Amino acid sequence: MSKTVPNRQIAEEAADWTIRIDSGPLSGDERRALADWLRGSPAHVDELLFAASILGGLQGVDRDRKLSVDEYLADAAPNTIPLFGEQKSSGGKQVVIPCPVSSSAPTRPRRWALAASLALIAMVGLILAQAWPGNFADRGRLVSAPASRTFATDVGEQRSIALADGSVVFLNTNSRAVVRLSASERRIDLMKGEALFEVASDPSRPFRVHAAGTMTQAVGTKFNVRHIGTGIRVVVVEGKVLVDSRPSKAVERGRTVARNAVSGRRPTDQALLTAGQQVELRANAGTPVVAEADIVTAASWRMRQLSFDDAGLDEIVAEFNRYNRTPIVLADPTLGRIRLSGVFDANDPRSFMAFIELSTSVEVDRTELNQIVLRPRRTAQNVVPR
Repeated sequence: MSKTVPNRQIAEEAADWTIRIDSGPLSGDERRALADWLRGSPAHVDELLFAASILGGLQGVDRDRKLSVDEYLADAAPNTIPLFGEQKSSGGKQVVIPCPVSSSAPTRPRRWALAASLALIAMVGLILAQAWPGNFADRGRLVSAPASRTFATDVGEQRSIALADGSVVFLNTNSRAVVRLSASERRIDLMKGEALFEVASDPSRPFRVHAAGTMTQAVGTKFNVRHIGTGIRVVVVEGKVLVDSRPSKAVERGRTVARNAVSGRRPTDQALLTAGQQVELRANAGTPVVAEADIVTAASWRMRQLSFDDAGLDEIVAEFNRYNRTPIVLADPTLGRIRLSGVFDANDPRSFMAFIELSTSVEVDRTELNQIVLRPRRTAQNVVPR
């Protein structure tokens, strides 16, 4: 059995759900979480069915239990913790049973758990048929009215969303996006935050991102859009994108983007960006100014890393505060002028605190209950002896 996996994360999530379903009955919260995950994209349904079919096929492996899983794991990887333990029945035959999640967790033959999982998938499929109109055998194109779905992330949370057309939206921390797919257009309204888009080619259905009164249209590409102040910053990682500061005219102009890209004739409030370029855009702000982009910095958030090149401490602090609930505060605004470079873990502000204490004249005050305060380091001259 072979299959092309469109998104590794989706495949891993599907495998996790399959094992959880097969190990015993899901709780009410787990069933609702599974239903929400399946509704996120038809690709989730495909991957869960595929993972369940693999697990079902494994039921026929070593039916007589002649292989010792424990011995194999001990020889191959001494530090491996087995998910399934091996016991001997009274008849002397070896049987493999799942390690229980808790002492009260009921046990049942794995074949029945798998059957229950498939029944659950079928049940949720009925819900998905309403959420994603059209034939599941041909999800590449939605022919009904636009299906609107809202996706959001909390502080410190990231999320990937596989769309029915094969495109993927990666939402960064504290972001919200509304997805509308129709037979004529793929529209994303990025209401706040930041997102990275990997766009599947479909010339008949433009892929457009609307944010802060502007429009960004993909021309077969991968690009990042982030809200900054009253506008947005667009960074092109691969391919080309068209940006427009007048959304009322953007859709009409978008139909001629291919011809304009060749001829070079475009309205003054419109610009065509290629890989390695960026633009900061506001609604009705006139001619977009295209600049060279730092692609590593723009895309590093996908790996939960913050990359800075001679950035001000105030900018760095603001970035850390996007990912962590305990805010960092500058006690003296002049500290914001300190310049730093480096790559930091977005979820590890403690390491960053240790770095600035060693490399700058800043000290960290951790005595505050709900915040971390950065202060100018005290010297012998300004310390009053007790």
